Amino acid sequence: MELNSVSEACRWVVKQEVQKDGVYFVRLKEAVNPHHRILVFEKGGIGYELYVLFKRSGKFFYSYDKIFKQGDGAGETINLDVLDTIVSSGRCPYIAVCYANGKIYKVDPKRWMEYAISHGTIREQYAGEKTASVPMALLCELR
Repeated sequence: MELNSVSEACRWVVKQEVQKDGVYFVRLKEAVNPHHRILVFEKGGIGYELYVLFKRSGKFFYSYDKIFKQGDGAGETINLDVLDTIVSSGRCPYIAVCYANGKIYKVDPKRWMEYAISHGTIREQYAGEKTASVPMALLCELR
């Protein structure tokens, strides 16, 4: 099954999350990037959020290994300010990375940040934007 939009990706993540005992979907929040969303859930009166990245191309960051020369193959990347905000909130147990081809992966945002710092995979991109990258091996497949 392909995912044609960030809305479809969010519906899939919500469906999977609410199957967990006692989890309720509360609302969807817009993120700075138009292809990202924040899903708000509640379990036992405690709220938490999942950050959803939708990758329209359906492709991984194939130049990861070429850029970082770590022998890890393909990777994934996120804006460093966005990742820092997610980690600092302490409300997000995982980031869902969703591809148009239907593949969905998850990764703990703290683990993403720790990996990027310890392996030197933070780099400056366009107009001063910094990104944090990780190899695909760090992400767990959800679907």
